[in-house]
Amino acid sequence: MSNRIRKLEPEIANQIAAGEVIERPSNAVKELVENAIDAGARRINIDIEDGGKKLIRVRDDGAGMNASDAVLCLQRHATSKLQDAADLWSINTLGFRGEAMPSVAAVSRMEINTRETGAESGTRVTVEASVVTDVSEVGCSEGTEIIVRDLFFNTPARFKFLKSDAAEAARTAEMIGHLALAYPEVAFRLRHNGNESLRVEANGNPFNAVVCVLGSETGRQMLPIAPSSEDDTSPIKVTGFVGRPQMTRANRNNQIFYINGRVVKNRTMQHAVQAAYEGLIHGSGRFPVAVIFIEMPAGAVDVNVHPTKSEVRFAREWEIHHAVRIAARETLAAAQLTPDWQFQGRAEAPANSEQWSVGSGQEAEGRRQEAGSGENSAFSVPVAPTGGDINAFRAAYPSQQSVVSGQWSANSGSQHPASNLFPDFTPPEEKKLQLRPLAQISHNAYILCEADDGLYIVCQHRAHERILADRAIEAAESRAVESQRLVIPFTAEVGPRAAAALEENANLIKDLGFEVESFGGSSVLVRAVPTLVAHGDYQTAFGDLLDEMISSDGKPGRTLQDKRRALLTMLSCKNAIKAGDPLQTEQQQKLIEDLMTVQNPGICPHGQPILIKISTLELDKKFEREYASR
Repeated sequence: MSNRIRKLEPEIANQIAAGEVIERPSNAVKELVENAIDAGARRINIDIEDGGKKLIRVRDDGAGMNASDAVLCLQRHATSKLQDAADLWSINTLGFRGEAMPSVAAVSRMEINTRETGAESGTRVTVEASVVTDVSEVGCSEGTEIIVRDLFFNTPARFKFLKSDAAEAARTAEMIGHLALAYPEVAFRLRHNGNESLRVEANGNPFNAVVCVLGSETGRQMLPIAPSSEDDTSPIKVTGFVGRPQMTRANRNNQIFYINGRVVKNRTMQHAVQAAYEGLIHGSGRFPVAVIFIEMPAGAVDVNVHPTKSEVRFAREWEIHHAVRIAARETLAAAQLTPDWQFQGRAEAPANSEQWSVGSGQEAEGRRQEAGSGENSAFSVPVAPTGGDINAFRAAYPSQQSVVSGQWSANSGSQHPASNLFPDFTPPEEKKLQLRPLAQISHNAYILCEADDGLYIVCQHRAHERILADRAIEAAESRAVESQRLVIPFTAEVGPRAAAALEENANLIKDLGFEVESFGGSSVLVRAVPTLVAHGDYQTAFGDLLDEMISSDGKPGRTLQDKRRALLTMLSCKNAIKAGDPLQTEQQQKLIEDLMTVQNPGICPHGQPILIKISTLELDKKFEREYASR
């Protein structure tokens, strides 16, 4: 009888091991750049072609290797970082397993050119799919240059699942940016297809790195974390930057955490940051910006729990949570933050529009005028920039104003909110359910309605969101969303992944009513916005649109139509009335009437309930009355 268990061939084992570490070009670049940092490099140049699929070149001025080490580094688990098992609990380097080089070499054609400091000549090693094909002496600069060609050439299945060149390049740029934040003393330069896409020369200043990576507008809103005054003897040291409460994002992509110089993902630290902002951020679903560095004893954290070393495990999780929360909270308290109510917006988030603005005060106005000073800067349809009386009702339900972008008046008769935006809209047949609004309750968050079969409580925000989303989606199936040109265009600083998302989805962005053009560097200029949000906080809506596009990247089954529906739903949510908005009786009635015309008045686009029912029978039971048919 033959054995059923057999040992895998070395080439198969190498490909499996490489798949755990190298999922895409950005992973390969990360491993090579981290090796360069561990080698003491102070300048690292990265070149990629076709998103890194065709070529990756990493050149550093670090310590370099001799001929023997250059060959040995290609052997799995060959490392200079560990001597015995005890060293696993005192790791102070980015790499230590000896997996990076053999993993990259297993799925590519690699060339290594390296020269030790003070050596007269260097060494060249060529490798194909883990097989060393040549070792020779060459003349080269001190340091190491690693060239990776045809990544995944021998694993076509993995190559097939890579994203577009722009998307893969964006992931690499984002990863390099994260490393640059942790090592401001190192100069980084990234070029894609010969064009420089990222340069960070912070000269050892962490704030300079924040400005280079996250942009000057974000940097202007960041507060440096002051040393904790509670316990200066604690072995856990928290430094970095936290954003002002008015600068929020729609997801946590801009919360970056480091443990002993290593970029990590950790829910404990995310929760600690959110707890620090408790009571300071208005509105749900908004997240602060933070770049937080934690220095702690190497023995108190296990970095050996994930092949890519992106996750860690703490010996005492609660201490990390406490340290991060206290450091962030004390920084915010020391800044003596004063809410700024000078931005037009919704009652629960009046200042959020600042996060995508070009500045504040006279400086912002000057830059806005400069941005809109071209030949197309004057338009026939003016749109007021964000600003105005917060006590005004956002013009969402004006008493005398006609219908504009889903914002309608009580005097508009049978006209529906989206009728001006989508004039050909025909409401579906009227539903049998007839609700009669009685009053707003719970601080103007809900509308109490009476029907023949009992009482209904309607969430006014979700109701309006359902109305706007259904009509926008139906109209968008046949035509592009109507847009409105801005008298004063605004600029937004975007990261590499957002820039790639804009490039890949240019037609979709245009269909959604945004007119966007490059404005140099990491900035874009927005000249037009959808009429759906033109009278609201369109700057925040644009920022959230980018966040949504980045978050949906890579989700299976996301067709162009799916993306359009998701983005229109998001824009509708931004423009819908909010909890706390007071409505006149006629406005309540109009909202309820329109809700009854949609296909599914019970569930909002996010799957949450719009209304609940308390039946007459239930009321009679509670009041111990005999139920009688009415």
